[in-house]
Amino acid sequence: MRQGTFIAWIAACAIALSICGCGKKENSEKPSQPQGSGTTQGAPAAPQGQTPAAQTPAQAPAVPPTAAAAANGGAPTDLAKLAEQQRQALTQANGGKEITSVAGATLKALLPETLAGMKRTSATAEKNQMMGVDMSHAEGEYEGQEGTSISLQITDVGNLSGPMKMGMTGWTLAQYDRQTDTGYEKTSTYSGFKGVEEYDNESKSGTIRVFVPERFIVELNGNGVTMDTLKQALSQVDLKKVASAASGS
Repeated sequence: MRQGTFIAWIAACAIALSICGCGKKENSEKPSQPQGSGTTQGAPAAPQGQTPAAQTPAQAPAVPPTAAAAANGGAPTDLAKLAEQQRQALTQANGGKEITSVAGATLKALLPETLAGMKRTSATAEKNQMMGVDMSHAEGEYEGQEGTSISLQITDVGNLSGPMKMGMTGWTLAQYDRQTDTGYEKTSTYSGFKGVEEYDNESKSGTIRVFVPERFIVELNGNGVTMDTLKQALSQVDLKKVASAASGS
């Protein structure tokens, strides 16, 4: 995940949280209707027997005023208020615990010098606190012969770990194996951790993404390599050490 994508993801998570939080504040009482009118002007009546819970995506709760103001270049006070709301919501989702992501340098130290015989050519790390979300990320680039390459990314989702845990509870029990014309996608287990892998035979490119409970995402992307090479590279990443990094935060 490049820096721009990483920061955009943080912002997207923050806005998503505000939208979800808005649904909890909805008043169960319906607004009064104009006399003589059975429905709100311009809105068709719900089919008989349909309950309010059966909402379609188009009927999702509106973005809170602070989030809307932020999206439209709102005042700094609006942004600060929204950030605090997000932080409090995440604290609640984490059982009342304030979670701080590990330092970027800690994640950077988990990047091996070599992977599958490829030497690391660059390594970057960052820690971001944006809109109440606290995350950190490290990435290493590895180059081999004849243009082959692998990138390794380790992300600590920080105080998003509560929502991620809830979202993954059902997913960790799921199994799928999808074949395409040129490759496949499937779930798998790596050193006891659940993950997914994708591979395209034509481009000889693939991805392994491992979820290390309950805070980390380890991702490998390879170009010009086989899936076996990617798995070899993953075996050189100490996933248990990645998991233990949370204890020091």
